Amino acid sequence: MAEELQWGQARLILNLEAFARGYHQGRKYYFEERELSERACQCLAASDLLWLIAVPDESGHYQLVDESRLLTELPEGIAPMLGLIVGYLSGPLQPESAEERQQRQAEFQALRQGAGSLSESRQAGAAS
Repeated sequence: MAEELQWGQARLILNLEAFARGYHQGRKYYFEERELSERACQCLAASDLLWLIAVPDESGHYQLVDESRLLTELPEGIAPMLGLIVGYLSGPLQPESAEERQQRQAEFQALRQGAGSLSESRQAGAAS
């Protein structure tokens, strides 16, 4: 069954798995950036949003390409990208739930522990 969320005044139905994954990743990005940001204002610049899904070319125009590969050639198409930007934009509309925050912090701790283990094994390998 598709997940249903309140999105401002509308009900958002996440009936595409790729879009849903992008949506949840976008919310995670929004709250991570907000936590790490030292900006006092709650501003979302258009250029910040474009950086989520596009890459500027030499002339400063944003393109939906990544390292000369069209993003629409990805197996899941553009659904994850659109979900990402919708999820990111939902951050100011809907506060992070306790469950989302716990999951985000657990993922961060797992990454830190994984990075620590990798660093320790490299140091051990260099010492021998």
